[in-house]
Amino acid sequence: MVRTTVACARCRKAKLKCIHDGSPPCQRCMKEGATRIVDTCVLTRPIIQRKHLLAAYTSTGVIGSSSGERHNAAVTRSRFANFQRASSHRGQPSEPQKDFIHRVTRAANVFVKQFPELNFLHLPSFLQSLKTLDASLVDTTGSKSVGSPATKIKGVCFALLALCAPWLEDEYSSEDCVSSARASISAADQPDILSVQTLLIIAMYEWGCGRTLKAWADSGVAIRSIQLLNALQKSHDTAGMHGEIQNRTFWACFVMDRLVFCGKPQPLALPLQSVEVHWPIGQRDFAFGQTTSRVYPQNEYGAPTEHAEYKDLDKVYAVIVQGYDIWSKILQWIAGGGRRRLSVHQQVRPPWARDSIWRALYDELHDWRERQDPNIRFPETAIEVHASLGQAHSFAYLNLIYHLCRLFLGREYIPFLPTPASEPSGPVDPPLLTQEAPSGWWDERARELFSSSASITDILRRLDTAAVPISTPFSGFCSFSAATMNIYVLHFPRMNLGRSTTATADVDTDRAYLDRFRTQWAIGARWWTTIETMQQLYQKASSDRDEFFGKSRIDYLALEAIINHSASTFPPETETETHGGPQMSYPPATPRASSANNGPGALVGDHLVSETAGLGDVHQCQSHLPPQYEPVLYCDGDGNEWNAIWPLWDDQMDVLIVPEGTPWD
Repeated sequence: MVRTTVACARCRKAKLKCIHDGSPPCQRCMKEGATRIVDTCVLTRPIIQRKHLLAAYTSTGVIGSSSGERHNAAVTRSRFANFQRASSHRGQPSEPQKDFIHRVTRAANVFVKQFPELNFLHLPSFLQSLKTLDASLVDTTGSKSVGSPATKIKGVCFALLALCAPWLEDEYSSEDCVSSARASISAADQPDILSVQTLLIIAMYEWGCGRTLKAWADSGVAIRSIQLLNALQKSHDTAGMHGEIQNRTFWACFVMDRLVFCGKPQPLALPLQSVEVHWPIGQRDFAFGQTTSRVYPQNEYGAPTEHAEYKDLDKVYAVIVQGYDIWSKILQWIAGGGRRRLSVHQQVRPPWARDSIWRALYDELHDWRERQDPNIRFPETAIEVHASLGQAHSFAYLNLIYHLCRLFLGREYIPFLPTPASEPSGPVDPPLLTQEAPSGWWDERARELFSSSASITDILRRLDTAAVPISTPFSGFCSFSAATMNIYVLHFPRMNLGRSTTATADVDTDRAYLDRFRTQWAIGARWWTTIETMQQLYQKASSDRDEFFGKSRIDYLALEAIINHSASTFPPETETETHGGPQMSYPPATPRASSANNGPGALVGDHLVSETAGLGDVHQCQSHLPPQYEPVLYCDGDGNEWNAIWPLWDDQMDVLIVPEGTPWD
């Protein structure tokens, strides 16, 4: 008798050593004694499972072109077919059927922890529904209704398996799981809550795969479906646990409407002022099915979303939803031009002015934050405290949203390419501000900006240290955004007055996180390439001032576009001032010679700004530059090109992205 890696399925699943003489049955199966067990003892070598990288595989599952790889893909598809057929097998549940239920259960637990922005899955109810699904697997009547509850539940199951594949180390194709999930939706005669949930999970998966237009479309179908359900729903149908699950599914649609954003100032499908459903109830009440406590948002536009103060994370989903609403407003403002947008009075308003958009957004963010107890704010409270309570991911998401909002608001007024001697002083490219800032204003904005980027990095670092890592598309975007500012202040430390003492370690942490992230989500490859390019650019610009003298934002519009989470759009040839004023032209995008040959200009904040640039240039990010002013590629002599067209949310550009190269149109 020998101990070997050859084992039967029962011993391998039980993680016990399979002892045999080289032929079945093994000792354990012999000891069981039952004929069916002895007869089914088959000795096999172990199947080497490997983590399935989302979006790294094509829909065929083939990585390369070798015959061996094609054979492995074919084997994987064959196993998935058996895995799928197990859901309609008659008779007593087989091992594959039980394995299916087990994997879905694991995926559901991962989903609840890793994706708090989609907090609609009531685990007790869902796990109970899996028993119903298990019963349908052994149904001997032969009836298979395409619109049956079991079919719709299986749609959610396959969507969960696709989205949570990085945590399951699954050998089955995520793309096949998504196809099966979509099939369950198409089989439905009319929208139902399970179909909406399936679409939301698929939308999150598509976003992580970098197929943002698909994600946006799936999210849109989910939104219209939930609106239809709410319109057709009778009042008594919204009571109880089913009503609360539907309510949370609505708020998940609300979040996805703001999260899967195509980078353009488009109207939201679910504006908060039109919402007439109640906020999500507390986590404890939701878990125990106690659904009597309900609070509705105020419908008056501009009013606070809720005056409640939050002492703990019991109502964390409501707080996260409110945070995403503020985030979407900030993103829409930036995508629509940001600080370059004219006010209603056709003036450039300084950010400290009470009637400026920036101040309104900042105040709303501040009020939302102030209603949260220090116990649920980072860095006032450590991640490890909430990790010990099993709520680290909810705590992390809440604080990632806040620091990301503060990062975007602060980044809007700093120069894209400062000099090593530059200090916080406001914008240095048009439109320039005509008023002096209050004392210490820019110093405080720099402190907030770079402390938020460091906090985002620290949150993700501490989650790893506490053995509760998070790796979702949103957390990846937060890490990417933090990396852009950590790299910035590493090479230009005076922009935070030397206060970013951990910048080097933060950049290393960001790079390590994104390096791991890009192996799990395809969209991470774009972000990785961007920070590689930024680091090269800022390193050269900080060490060679003469070569980069006079360079400003307009020389890097395309690179700035991906950093600002928006599509690449450029200004028109001419813009006519209000009241029929004269037409204005734009200076060349890239000064190719030294400052002495660039014509009249002024040095503002160590940057050369053309005298032809003025407040009228506020229109610069609203349309397209004329051909003669198209952004040209700036080369540094080593062949590095800094102003390629960078795709982020638009997948109409099929580009090759590799760490050693630069993607371009």
